Amino acid sequence: MKKLGYIIPLVILSLLAIAPGINAQIEATPAPIIQDVGGVIGILNFVLKLVYTIFFIAAVFFILIAGFGYLTASGDPAKVKKATNRLIYGIVGVAVGLLATGVKALVANFLSNK
Repeated sequence: MKKLGYIIPLVILSLLAIAPGINAQIEATPAPIIQDVGGVIGILNFVLKLVYTIFFIAAVFFILIAGFGYLTASGDPAKVKKATNRLIYGIVGVAVGLLATGVKALVANFLSNK
């Protein structure tokens, strides 16, 4: 339980820091109405934007936890390795998210040219 003691305040602070931006982003998006295929695509785009936002927040959170792990490792090789692994997972998460966004753009470009 002691290990989770620093994670909970960090999660609360990070959520408080990003909450106004997420609220403004969600409120600025109009409610989708399905009338044709474009409506379905609009809903899918809205859901994907929401998932990407949550995904990138989680990846950045992993990077922040890794940085905190480096700061509190105090030279212990096991803790440094654990922090390094978290940093690698965070960076891989950001890279996968960017690639997924790019693949979506490529597919949309390919389908619009036909």
